[in-house]
Parts: sequence; structure tokens; C-alpha cells
Amino acid sequence: MRKVLYVSLILCIAVLLYAGCKNKTRDASIPLSIFRVTYSDADQGGTVNAGDQLFIQFDRHVTVVTSNAVAFVFELASVSDDFGTGATWVHTSGHAVTVTLGTGAALTVDGSDIITSQIRFSETIPFGAIRDAAWLTSVGGGGFYVSMEGRLGYAAPILLSAIYDDVDVSGTLTENDTITLTFTGAVSTYVGNYWPWLTFIVPVNWDNLGTGAFALQTDVDEITITIGSGNPDLQIPGTHTVGNYVGTAPSGIDIAISMPAARITFDAGGVDINVPPTAVDIQ
Repeated sequence: MRKVLYVSLILCIAVLLYAGCKNKTRDASIPLSIFRVTYSDADQGGTVNAGDQLFIQFDRHVTVVTSNAVAFVFELASVSDDFGTGATWVHTSGHAVTVTLGTGAALTVDGSDIITSQIRFSETIPFGAIRDAAWLTSVGGGGFYVSMEGRLGYAAPILLSAIYDDVDVSGTLTENDTITLTFTGAVSTYVGNYWPWLTFIVPVNWDNLGTGAFALQTDVDEITITIGSGNPDLQIPGTHTVGNYVGTAPSGIDIAISMPAARITFDAGGVDINVPPTAVDIQ
């Protein structure tokens, strides 16, 4: 009996790793941290103003309480930088939040493709404002500053939609069915087929795309995932909610927490950066 349970446990762990769930947790002894921040000039006006966005990406899945003011949770390195009056933030991915700048926002951007503004957790972050989703430990204040990526005049593309196609019209998820991912702008990816888990994660527990699933860029703003064999499992009906990962929850898809260099990038005025994370429902 023990041997059977042990084998079952190993199989469960293997499925979780294969499904990309390894990105959802980190060792409890390692503090939660910010590891990438992307600036997006939403109106592409060439100046920092209200409505522009910061995509703040963490090293694991988180839960957030967005009733706290942005400036209580994050701080900018320079006293001349400002999130702006009325800045808001929302949980847009299992491992990221989006800050929308308010009136009078100010960030430092020079003319050589480098945003010099930096951000970190506030020194006295409200308790429970951001927690490790797996261990429920609250983030501590302070830490290292992280420089922003992006460039004035360029809006960072994000994941816009994920459309499932029942290719064989079987009524169930089967090998060679597809999921077409569309971005809000042009992206570049690895030439040829590649393993989807390098760039994407299906965050709902036990979801998987099947053995031998592969991804391929099929248009300037589009990547198509072809479902593999075995027992692929997705809950297509219903709408995916960021943070709801119980096994029966509607399926979504997200940009991976980390990926090989240049696997999916967009060109922001000569600066190649990873596509900012945004989870979407698989429709």
C-alpha cells in the first residue's frame, strides 16, 4: 500500500511540474520579491501621464488586497518620481499586478532607451497587502529597487485573448485541438515549435495541455498552442478568475513567471523585453 501511495505521490508531483505549477510556489524561507517591472505608455503620447501603466511582476503567485493605496505598498527611488494622484492597482495575473498612474504622475526616462526610475516594496507595507499565495506569508517592506523596462511612446503588448478550437469537433479536449493566443501588439518568439511551458502557465490546479503539446508563432501578434496526447485537461466553460486555482475552476492561461531569454519579446523603440504578464480566460 505504501508503495502504491508513494508512486501516486510521485505521479502527482510530475503532473504538477509538467503543468507549469512549479512556477506557483517558492520555498517558504525565500522572501517574496519583485523581479521585473515594465512601464507602458498606454496612449503612446511620449510623456508620462495619467493612464500609463506599470506591470509589476513577482517571483511567485500572490494574493493581494488592493484597497491599500499604491503608495502604501510600493515606493519609487527618486523623490521627484510620483505615481500620481488617484493611482490605482489591480491583480491582473497570478504573479503580477498592474498599477495605473494618476494625475501628476512622474517617472524619469532618458533618451537612450533606458528608464531610470526604480521601484520596490514600501518600507512599511501594510500587513497582508501582498501575500505568498502558497504559504500565505505577508511580504516584508523595503528590499532591493528594481529598474523599470519599456520606453516612452510605446505601449507594452499584453495577452489579450485565448480562443480554444475543437479541431476534430469531438466535443471534448483532444490531441491536435488548438488554443490561439492573441496579444495587443506585435511580439517575436522562438522560430519553430517549442514546449509551451517555456512561456505559458495554465494556473488552475491539475490543468494540463497534454504530452507533446507545442507552441508556434502563427502571426505577428499570435501564438498557437496545439494540444498533446495522453489526458489533456482544461475547464473551458465559465470565466477564469485570477487567484481561483481550485481544480474545478474555469481554465485560464498566463505568461510564465520566468522564461528563457528572448523566448517572447516585443520591441519598444529598440529595447527587447519580455511580454508583461496578464492572465486571460480560455474561451
